[in-house]
Amino acid sequence: MNKEFRISIKRPGEKGAATASTLALPATWGELTDALERARIYDERQIYSVTILKAKRDFLEKHIPDYVNLYELNYLAERLEDLKEWENDVLEALVRMDEAKEDVTVIPMERLINITYSVGSCHHVGGISNDRALGEFVLENEFREDLAELSEDSSRLLDREKLGREYREATGGVILKDGYFENSSGEISSIYKSGNLPVPEKPGYIFRLEIAEASRDNKPASDRHLTVKLPTDQIVLETVLKTLRSSEGEGYSCRRFDSILPGLDEIAIDLDDLEQMNELASCIRNIEESGQLPKYKALILSVENPDPQTVLHLAKEIDAFTFFPDMASPADYADHILEERHDIRPGDSWYPYIDRYGYGCSAMEKDNVKQTVYGFICRTDGGPILSNEDQLTPVLRLLP
Repeated sequence: MNKEFRISIKRPGEKGAATASTLALPATWGELTDALERARIYDERQIYSVTILKAKRDFLEKHIPDYVNLYELNYLAERLEDLKEWENDVLEALVRMDEAKEDVTVIPMERLINITYSVGSCHHVGGISNDRALGEFVLENEFREDLAELSEDSSRLLDREKLGREYREATGGVILKDGYFENSSGEISSIYKSGNLPVPEKPGYIFRLEIAEASRDNKPASDRHLTVKLPTDQIVLETVLKTLRSSEGEGYSCRRFDSILPGLDEIAIDLDDLEQMNELASCIRNIEESGQLPKYKALILSVENPDPQTVLHLAKEIDAFTFFPDMASPADYADHILEERHDIRPGDSWYPYIDRYGYGCSAMEKDNVKQTVYGFICRTDGGPILSNEDQLTPVLRLLP
């Protein structure tokens, strides 16, 4: 597991469990937003829980409550990911020192984050695996002044294990597999305050392309590159195109592509694609500003391997579709159809005997309704999502 945490996000109740999403932390703004949308959480005022499915450092898991602030947990993950290799053992030692205190059962998130700022305050002695070895170290280094003048014969009578245990308990140190750790300052940093939580910033683009000079004749490409953020105005776009087309031959390629849609994958762009990509970025920006981005993501997922032309067409036609974000099972669609078309409601005495799942599957197929991780979607007129299903070579696709 490369990421620090794998989590589940869900709303309370049955519906919440059915629409729970998973996410690896640390995550970007786009990844966090996408996970919340998959869990059908569109407003920060909505109640939801965050459950740790797997933690890279299992000693931290018990200190993270189910209703932890998602963004605070993400910040902790960012801090953990930035630790140097030697700092990882120090982190565990500082956590174990806190756990050893009588009044500590769960370490608050604010303190956990501040522990990551305190890894430089520890002393470490390798090769110490138990209290007896620690006691020997204490004697050899004359940490107990009252015992420093003892003769060699008298020193042999001392209980090294007891000396080590008392020294460890007095200093608040801990023994781990990599040796003995002691917080030299005795304090934990207070740099971080929960009220000043830094959250990932929303990017100022829909797409970001890094266009670089390609290698030629087995010679490595130079470090020169252009970063293009879309959407952009026509003048900027024309300037970029002019710059690229002025190079001799096919000398540039897109070496990196980022998007606010985390599932966007496997994009191959030649110079002529930039104008189309800019138009698509403008459409998505409008969709985002109108609060319809989850609907658009569902729409893209409802089409198998959509090419850029299809993605752009769907963006322009988004108002022709109906989105059911709270649906997670064909039974949910059955409930909708039974009430809307037949005035049959859950309160009816015979309602529990209806095969809602089977009826929902049949109705979805008839109505061309598609199920996605963002909800159900269909064309409002009941037709297929795409009237012309001829697919071009896939260039751009959205992963579930």
